[in-house]
Amino acid sequence: MSLLKVASSSSSKSCSQFKTIALLVLACGLTYTSAATAAPANRAPAKAASKAAAGKAHVDNSGPLTGYFNRTRLRVQNNWQVPDGKNTVVLTATINADGSTSDVVATGHPKDGQAEVSATDAFNKSLPLEALPAGVTSAKITINFEYSYDPHGDGFHKVSGQISQTGSQQAQPANTATPAEGGAKF
Repeated sequence: MSLLKVASSSSSKSCSQFKTIALLVLACGLTYTSAATAAPANRAPAKAASKAAAGKAHVDNSGPLTGYFNRTRLRVQNNWQVPDGKNTVVLTATINADGSTSDVVATGHPKDGQAEVSATDAFNKSLPLEALPAGVTSAKITINFEYSYDPHGDGFHKVSGQISQTGSQQAQPANTATPAEGGAKF
């Protein structure tokens, strides 16, 4: 019993010390977090300013391209019939401003005709794609189909990739898009 009393009395001291330490950690953590999130915001304008100073106009389409890619990836993923086996298929295509596609190539690693056909079919069932965001005249999309399944249904599958802007409208007078660089990885 004496052990219990000692433990309970020391635990109340420990509890108040713990609360004090927890408050200090919380306060320091919030300060660190706010400083860490503020730093990138301060660097971004300097980077944009240095590009403008170099005479290169820049339009950041990574936000619209990110949304475009995510919608396209979801459509393709919903149309994908995952085959049995273990494979990774990389599908690349060029997307034009109106959403039309060209140069569609699927390559399996290791080479597997069934896996490549499955990925290509998923992409083709997702056509027509929506038009690219304003100012983007063409983009290259890469979609990675990764899976590992056996005939009993055990396994996983994942669709990921990236999109990169390859063309943009030429610089025009006032309020029009200018040549852009950009892309988004997922």
